[in-house]
Order: sequence, then C-alpha cells, then structure tokens
Amino acid sequence: MAFLLPEQALYKLLTGSTALVAIVGTRIGPATGEPVFDAGQGITHITYRRVDTIDHVHMTAASGLQFTRIQVDCFSKSYSTTKSMIELLRSATLGYSGTVTVGSDTVNVQEIQLENAFDAYVQPKSGQGIGLYKASIDVILFHNASIPTFA
Repeated sequence: MAFLLPEQALYKLLTGSTALVAIVGTRIGPATGEPVFDAGQGITHITYRRVDTIDHVHMTAASGLQFTRIQVDCFSKSYSTTKSMIELLRSATLGYSGTVTVGSDTVNVQEIQLENAFDAYVQPKSGQGIGLYKASIDVILFHNASIPTFA
C-alpha cells in the first residue's frame, strides 16, 4: 500500500459528487497552462493544481501530517453556473474527514478546509467570442504522510 496523492484524493471526492458531475461531466482535471478540454467536449469544467504542501512537525520530529493547498478553478459561460459549481464543491469537501482509496493507494484525510474564494471573468485570448466566468477556491487537506527516517 502506498500513499495516495492529495490531488488524487480531491479528484475522487469531486468526481464522487453526482450533482457536480451532472454539471461538468468528466471535465475535471489538473491545470496544465493549456486548454484542458476540447471545445467540442463543452466549456463548463473544473481544473485544480497543488499550490503548496507543508510538513507539520512537533517538538522532536516529523508528525506524519501534511497540509496541502490545492487551488480549484471552476469555469462556465454562466456566472450562476460557476457559482453553483463552487457551492457543490463546498458541499462535497468542506469538513470532510476519512480515508480515500484509489486502487491500493490510500490517504487518511483528517479534515478539509476552504479558503481564499474569488471570482473573475476570463477574456478569450483572441479577443473574439465569449469569455468564461471563473470561480476559484483553495482546498486545504490535512492528511497523513510518510515520516522521514534519518540514518
């Protein structure tokens, strides 16, 4: 058994929300800097990226607990749809605690908190066509991690 990446755990929680999947379908994926989904697949989508991970230590050693911040961006042609997506994300994640498993990999999530919500409008690069509304939020997972051993 290996540790599941926090991004994989978040992806499983988001894709496990039937209400969220009803809006975005399978268009949930990591942010790459390039368009994540073909225009033919639809415009409404969610991207995520790890912002940082902090190892928590106690007085004498590593604690085996990490805090991982993942920025989640929701995009749609409709402001109200974008805001609905954020609310559904909030319902699927805020306060969550439990074990998330994908295959034989697991991560024990102690708690999920949300921070830094903001909205934006993204203009099309070409200056032509329609832009997208964007709602972003930071999802912070408090989760287990391996403890380094020093020889």
